Amino acid sequence: MEKIITICSGRSGTGKTTCALGIGGFFSNIKKKVLIIEFSLSNIGLDICLDSQNKVIFNIGDVFLNNCDINQAIITSDHDENISFISGVNNIYKDIDHTKYKVFLESVKNLNNFDYIIIDVSLQDIEILCYILDISNLNLFITSCDSISIRENSRLISHLKETKDIKARLIINKVEKRILKLEKISDLDFIIDTICLQLIGVLSYRKNISRTAINKEILDKDKLTLKIFDNIGRRILGDDIPLKII
Repeated sequence: MEKIITICSGRSGTGKTTCALGIGGFFSNIKKKVLIIEFSLSNIGLDICLDSQNKVIFNIGDVFLNNCDINQAIITSDHDENISFISGVNNIYKDIDHTKYKVFLESVKNLNNFDYIIIDVSLQDIEILCYILDISNLNLFITSCDSISIRENSRLISHLKETKDIKARLIINKVEKRILKLEKISDLDFIIDTICLQLIGVLSYRKNISRTAINKEILDKDKLTLKIFDNIGRRILGDDIPLKII
């Protein structure tokens, strides 16, 4: 079973947290216990998306610095008892020894009270990313349609493939509706061919999608977003869902 899923990108702002929330929401809807880890030492926001910022006492930095153990940093969402999270930290600890990352990730592997663990990675160091990919069962790379995002993801994947055999799939996010309406699939084919990963899902550009992804009341009204994340989640589970763009 693909228990540990890493969500990453070669560029910030592509929608990693949105996808982590959406996929986590899918697993929650099928009654699975989910832990989302915000593996970030700078830009954080998962606690706000989950409307649980007042519950954060310990974050991932505290675990690295031995201020608490990993279980003390796990917080259950007030809005969904099936979803828990570990918050990132809003300071950059440049001097953290890499062995601390390895110890933390070993602790993640040994968490047995979750069906799925989703690691939302903000790329700071390619070596640290490699540690995370080593424990992951599935790696989802997120790109938007802009040229810089495509190029940086292509570079990252090429670099990783030189040294690692990784199980990875691609999600294309923030696709403009005109591309979908005109069925300009060639534009998406170019992205897939450039990054060289098999596509697992496409998300159109939508306002407030990060809140939509986890807020069930909003999600119930946004049938398109619900269907997209449902399809991605079912593909992760191995179901044969056609990659029709909706």
